Amino acid sequence: MGIGTTPSDWKSTWKALNIGQSVGLFSQDNNTTGLSSNLIFDGSNWKNKNIGATAFYQQSEGAHYFYGNGSSTDAAGTTFSPTTRLTISSGGEIQVGENAALVFGTNNATDPYIQAASSGDELFFGRANGFQMAIRSDNVVDFKTGIRFINGGNTTLDAYEEGTYSPQFDGATTATYNVNDGRYTVIGDICTVTGLIETTALSGTAQVAITLPKTVFNNNDSYAQVNFAPIVAYNPSGGAGNIIGTAFINTNVFKLWTVASTTGVNLTNVIYNDLGANSFSRFTIVYRIA
Repeated sequence: MGIGTTPSDWKSTWKALNIGQSVGLFSQDNNTTGLSSNLIFDGSNWKNKNIGATAFYQQSEGAHYFYGNGSSTDAAGTTFSPTTRLTISSGGEIQVGENAALVFGTNNATDPYIQAASSGDELFFGRANGFQMAIRSDNVVDFKTGIRFINGGNTTLDAYEEGTYSPQFDGATTATYNVNDGRYTVIGDICTVTGLIETTALSGTAQVAITLPKTVFNNNDSYAQVNFAPIVAYNPSGGAGNIIGTAFINTNVFKLWTVASTTGVNLTNVIYNDLGANSFSRFTIVYRIA
C-alpha cells in the first residue's frame, strides 16, 4: 500500500506501507515491525529505494535495533547488508556499533553499569556495590579497590598517595622550629619519607623521636634503616666516633640510635642535647604502614 506514492515491491509475505518518497512502515513474518527510510526488502535483498543513504529501525521481542548504511551517492537499487548502529536489548543493555557493548544503569543496579555524572564532566564504571573506577573532570582516574597486575602474580596495587606533613621532635623539652618540612609517597603498603628540620632552640634528655605521616604496620616496634644527616656537628652522648646507624619505629614516630664505629655494636640513644639548640637535619626513612 502506498500513501502519496506507488507501493514498492516488498517481500510478498510482509505487510508494508509506503509514505511519500522514502518512508516505509512494515511488519515482518515474525514479531518484528520496522520503520525505514529509503529502502525496501524484496525477500532476498535489502535495496536502496532512491539514490542516497539508508536507515531503518526494528522492534522485535522487546528489543530495539537501529541500522544505517551507504552514502548520499548510492544509486537506487543498490543492495546491501544492514549495519547495526545501536541495539537496546529487552533487558536494557545498550550496544553501540557492531561490537562495543555498553551497559547503562544506576549505582543501585544488579548488573555492571556505566554512568555519566548528573552534573560535571565525569564518567563512572561500577557494579552493584558502587563505582569501581571514575574518570574525573580534571582527567584523573580514580580506582576504588586497586589495580591488579595479571602478569605479576595477580598482585594488586591498592594504594598510591603523595603528600606533605610537618615533622616534629616528639618528647623534646624545648623545640622551636625555623623549618619543619616533610614529604611522603605511599605505594601499596610502603611509605617513603623525606624531611628537613631546622631549629633555633632544641633541648632535652629524651631519645630523639621524629613523627611520621602514616601509622606503622600493626603499631609494632621494629627497626628500620634511616638516613639521618645532621648538617651541624653534634656530640653524641655515646662517645666520640659514634654515627647514626638505625632507627626504631613505633606507631607514628621513629627514634634514633648510634652505633659504635669501632665495633659495629653497642646501640646508644641519640638525645636532643646531642643535636644542639641550632640543629639542621635531613632524613629519609622507608617503612611499612598499616
